[in-house]
Amino acid sequence: MAGLSTPEVPRQARDGSVLPDRIAQRDEAPPAAETADWAVAGLLEAATSPEPVRVEAWVITVNGQEVVAVATRAEAEQAIAEIQTEYKETVLKDAATVEQLQFLESIGVVPRQVDPAEIRTKDEAKEVLRYGTEKRIFYTVQRGDTLWDIAVRQGLTVEDLIAANPGIEPELLQPGQQISMTVAEPYVHLASTEVQVYTERIPFPEEVQEDPDLWPWQVRVIQPGEHGEREVTVRIHRQDGQEVGREVLEVRVLKEPVKQIVARGTRQAPPLGTGQFYWPVQGSISDGFGWTGRRYHNGVDIVAPPGTPVHAADSGTVVFAGWQGRYGLLVQIDHGEGKIVTYYAHLSKVAVSPGEQVERGQVVGYVGSTGYSTGPHLHFEVRVDGRWVNPLKFYP
Repeated sequence: MAGLSTPEVPRQARDGSVLPDRIAQRDEAPPAAETADWAVAGLLEAATSPEPVRVEAWVITVNGQEVVAVATRAEAEQAIAEIQTEYKETVLKDAATVEQLQFLESIGVVPRQVDPAEIRTKDEAKEVLRYGTEKRIFYTVQRGDTLWDIAVRQGLTVEDLIAANPGIEPELLQPGQQISMTVAEPYVHLASTEVQVYTERIPFPEEVQEDPDLWPWQVRVIQPGEHGEREVTVRIHRQDGQEVGREVLEVRVLKEPVKQIVARGTRQAPPLGTGQFYWPVQGSISDGFGWTGRRYHNGVDIVAPPGTPVHAADSGTVVFAGWQGRYGLLVQIDHGEGKIVTYYAHLSKVAVSPGEQVERGQVVGYVGSTGYSTGPHLHFEVRVDGRWVNPLKFYP
C-alpha cells in the first residue's frame, strides 16, 4: 500500500496460543461516529506506549492499491467528492451543461489498522490522490511574469505547469496568483464531457472591382464590410482539464456579414524618367544657374503670372509636396531611385501628394510667390546624385 506499512503478525505465547493485540479487533468496521474517538484514543496510546501500536482508520484505494489513510470514512468520502467538485468549479466553470464527470480509476474505501503517523487529513489525502504528494510547492505570480518566464526560472516546461495547474489561463496571469510548481504524478485522473455555447465573429467577404482611374497601389472602399455573428454549440471532452476532443453540435447565425466592395486601380504606372525633360512652365527666365556676382543660384527662375500651371519635367515619384522654409510651397520629384530629382518652388498651390506617380508634363502645382520670393515665379532645380546641375543641360 503506497505510503502505508504492513500490519504486524500477531504475537504467540510459549504454548502456541495467540496473544491478544493491544487494540481489540472487530469483525466489522466501527460506525463513522465512533471512528474519530478510536483514532484519538489510538494516538494517545501511541504517544505513551513504548511498543508500536496500530489504530483503526479508513484507507482510500485506487484500482485495488491502498494509497492514503484518513481517520474516518466520512473524511475519505468527502476527499473523493471534493476532488470532483473542485474540478467542476475550475475546469468546467464555463460549461453550459456537464454531461459526464468521472474518475478513470476504480476508487474504494476500506477499513484498516495503520500506524497513527500514517493518518492524513482530508485535504492532505486530496493532495496525495491528485498530485502524488501531500506537500506541493507554490510560486506567487509577480507583475510582468509570463508562464514561460516562470517555467524557465523553475527548471520546468510550460506544459509541466499547465499539467500541474488544471484550468489555468496562461494569457491571464494576475500578480499574487498562486501557481503549483509540483509536477503531478496523480493516482487518480478525471474525465469529463461538457457542452459549451459561445458566439464568434463571421468574417465578411470582399469583392474587388477594377478601376482604371486609380493606380495599382490605390484602393478605394465602395461599400464597407461588416462582420457577422454566429452562436456555436460544442461538446468538449477533457482529461485532467486538458481538451482531448470536441464535436460541433449546432451553429446558428445571429447576424449575416455584409460584403465589402473595394475598387483597386488598374491604371498603368508611368515609367521612370526618360531624361528628355519637358519645360515646366510657360514664361521667361529671369535668373540663370550659377554665380551672379557674389551669389550662387542653384536653379533657374522662370517668371510667369500667378496660378500658371507647373508641369513635371519628367515622369517619376513625388517624394515631397508641402511647405519647406525658403522654398515656400515645394514639390520634389524623383525620376529614378534618387539619381535625378527635380524641385518646383514658390508655388501658390500643390496639385500632387507624396508617393504619387506622375507622368511627364503632368500638372504638379501652380506659380506663386511663397517662401523667400520677390514676385510670382517658378524656381526650378535639378539635382543629380544630390548635386545641383544646370537644368538647361537637359534641354536641347
